[in-house]
Amino acid sequence: MARFGTALLYQFERPFVVDSARYLARYPGSAATSYVDGIGQTVVWYRANRDQIRTSMMPK
Repeated sequence: MARFGTALLYQFERPFVVDSARYLARYPGSAATSYVDGIGQTVVWYRANRDQIRTSMMPK
């Protein structure tokens, strides 16, 4: 496992720079969602769909 980890070290040497220009050009009016809002929306969605999620993950 350690051998595979060294192959990925480059990902932690410099910060990731993300440019959303192409996305925003294709989908104008889109806005970023803060982590706090995103987590809150995910929790609300999960609670509303909890039973469906649990049954869909069970083997048939």
